[in-house]
Amino acid sequence: MKEIPKKLRIKNRISIEADLFYSVAFKSISRSPSCILILMRCLQKRKWETRRIGRKKVTEFTDCGFIFPYSEAVSLGLCGKTQFWAGIKKLVDVGFLDIEYQGGWYRKHEVKNDYSVYRCSERWRRYGTSDFVKVEKVKVLPEHFHIRENLKRADKSNFGIPKLSNSENRTCDDFLQKGQFGEPKL
Repeated sequence: MKEIPKKLRIKNRISIEADLFYSVAFKSISRSPSCILILMRCLQKRKWETRRIGRKKVTEFTDCGFIFPYSEAVSLGLCGKTQFWAGIKKLVDVGFLDIEYQGGWYRKHEVKNDYSVYRCSERWRRYGTSDFVKVEKVKVLPEHFHIRENLKRADKSNFGIPKLSNSENRTCDDFLQKGQFGEPKL
C-alpha cells in the first residue's frame, strides 16, 4: 500500500453529525464509496476554531473555502480523476458543497494552478423538498475540447476512413461496430 505524503496529512477530526448521516442527501450518495470518501475529506478540510463562552469551550466551524485538487484525491487513493470529478459534481448537486470559485483547466499564471475553491454547505438539509436550491458544477473546457465535438470534426474531415453508409445519421461507434468495409466483425 502506498504511503500518504506528509504534506497531505491533515490532523483535523472528521465528524459526521447524526442529521447528516440520516439525511436523504446522504442516502443518495451512499451507493458510491468514493463519494463518501470525498465528502469525509471535505469535512476534514473545514477550518474550525475553539472559543470560550463562559467556562465552556465551543468548537465552531468557520465558513471558509478550501481547495481540493484532483492530484490530492489521487495521491490519497480516494478515487481516480474521473470518479473524483463525478463525486464532486454529485456532492454539489445534493447540497454538501458549494463552489465559491470555479477553477479552470489551464494554468492561470506560470507559477500556480487555477484550482476550484469549495465551501461546505447546509443545502443538503433541504434536499428532496421543494425548498431545495439546485446548483450544478459545470464543465469549464471550451466546446472544441469535448469528445463529441472531436468526433464530429473527425467525421467531417473523414481522416481517410471510408464511409460505412450513405446516411448522415451515423452513430459515433459505427466504425467500431462494423469492419472497414461495412461488414460486421466476428
